[in-house]
This record gives sequence, C-alpha cells and structure tokens, in this order.
Amino acid sequence: MITDFDSFFEWLMKWEGERLENVPGDKGGVTKYGIDQRSHPDVVIAALTRDRARRIYAQEYGSSIGATLPVPLNWVMFDAEVNMGCLGACRCLQRAIDVDADGVIGPVTRAALQRVEPRATAARLIMERERRYKEIAWTNSTQDRFLPGWLNRVADLKKNLLTTD
Repeated sequence: MITDFDSFFEWLMKWEGERLENVPGDKGGVTKYGIDQRSHPDVVIAALTRDRARRIYAQEYGSSIGATLPVPLNWVMFDAEVNMGCLGACRCLQRAIDVDADGVIGPVTRAALQRVEPRATAARLIMERERRYKEIAWTNSTQDRFLPGWLNRVADLKKNLLTTD
C-alpha cells in the first residue's frame, strides 16, 4: 500500500527497475532507477546510486503538480509525470476532470481540481493514462512493445491506491 513518499518510491522502483539500461525505442535513452539521460542531462546515469535517485525523485515530487494534490490523486499524478512527462500527465489530468487539455495547469484547471473527489479523480486519471498509452502504441509502432508494461504499471497502481480490502 502506498501511504507516503517512501512507500511510493519503493513501489516506483518495482516498475522503473534498478539496473542500468538502454532499451531500444525508449525515448529517455540510458536509464537507471527510472532516471533517464534525456530528462536529466547533468546526471551521470551509469554512476547513479539508489539513494541519489531517491533524492532526485523527492526533489521532483516537491515541485510537481502531484505534490499539490490530495491523496491518492497525488501519487497517480506524480507517477504519470515520471512515466509520461509533465505535459502528457497534465493533459491526462485535464481530460480526467473535463477541462481543456492544453497541458497547462492554470486557473481553470486549478478551479476544477478544487471541486473534485480525489479518489474518483485518481480512478479517472488512471483510465485516461490507459487510453493515452493505447493511443501511443497504436499510432507509433516503435512504442507498442511498451504497452503491456504501461498497462500493468497502472493496474498495480490502482490496486495499491484504490482497492479497499
């Protein structure tokens, strides 16, 4: 169960992996602990430690849209920001709350977020992420091999955040 940043980080490592990788077709390039060279050009990815990766994620979470949202919506949004970038994540969030999906979290989006129920919105954001991942795979054949992993990731997030025992 994801309850705080530490438990989110442990969950994230399960999906991002802890090895140095350079997967063909992965637009991030060389990656370790989910920290990719494209998004972090000043980080020596090959020398990255788990502790340094955790600090990077903590810093990025602190300045993320997800950090401004209530639980569990915060973790679903931050994971979207990690996995698809801020622009894609913001567009998915905007679709989930039925505002113009321009990718900019401005006054209209913020006002709409004040009126949502966090758990229901987190579920809608997961559905939007699933829709977007399928769209990516269907429109770009170099990315379709990542679809099963993307869908399994959000299914596990849903299980960890939205399923009640």
